[in-house]
Amino acid sequence: MKQPFSAAAEANPRMAFKVAIEGTFNVYETARIYGSQMIIWTSSIAAYGTGAESREDVVEDMYTIPRTIYGISKQFGEMLGMWFHWRYGAEFAAFRLASVIGPGRADGGASAYSSLIISKSALGEEYVINVSEDTAIPIVCVKDAVDAMITAYEKRDKLVSRIYNITSIPRSPTASEIVNAVKKFIPDAKLIFKPDPRITAIAKSWPRSISIERFKKETGWTPKSDNLELLVKDFIDEVRRNPEMYRV
Repeated sequence: MKQPFSAAAEANPRMAFKVAIEGTFNVYETARIYGSQMIIWTSSIAAYGTGAESREDVVEDMYTIPRTIYGISKQFGEMLGMWFHWRYGAEFAAFRLASVIGPGRADGGASAYSSLIISKSALGEEYVINVSEDTAIPIVCVKDAVDAMITAYEKRDKLVSRIYNITSIPRSPTASEIVNAVKKFIPDAKLIFKPDPRITAIAKSWPRSISIERFKKETGWTPKSDNLELLVKDFIDEVRRNPEMYRV
């Protein structure tokens, strides 16, 4: 089974440093040399850490120390992007994305369950959920994540803060609530809870919900997939239209 980067990074932190920290500098420097119009950094709620555990409506200015090398690399990418902005005038924005609901999620990792509960069910496959039923993390539909980045590019002259939380649903659903939403459309979905204490602990170290007011205020952006049942139904339909994209 291929590990997601967050888990692989903990298993091999030296390699994670070279890929996610040295590599990030190389990407930013290349963008500067070639005069890219804008750098958009896909950060993560993993950038939050100590102090944010299960907090509600966490804002971007909250000071935290990430607990994983993955989270550290995301926070580093934010700070480095700000430095490129201050030093070279590079247009820059970073998005602390909630757990993304969409294609490309592999098995394993602390947040993958939120997407795989839906996609595996839509494919008619059994899925063993590796967090507890009450685990709740912010989620974002991939369509909202992309729309936010396009908005940032189109309205880059309005960006002030440059580091933004992005989520679709104001109140983060529990794993059990995602299962219940799936079963409204796929009653025979084969979903089994078998929590991994290590994975559950990582997921519960992140904010329970995050505020998106900063980005909304600066750009007028709002998420379109802000209802859990509609988000789940849309994703099920997408998986069934393009099943090969979602087999992992």
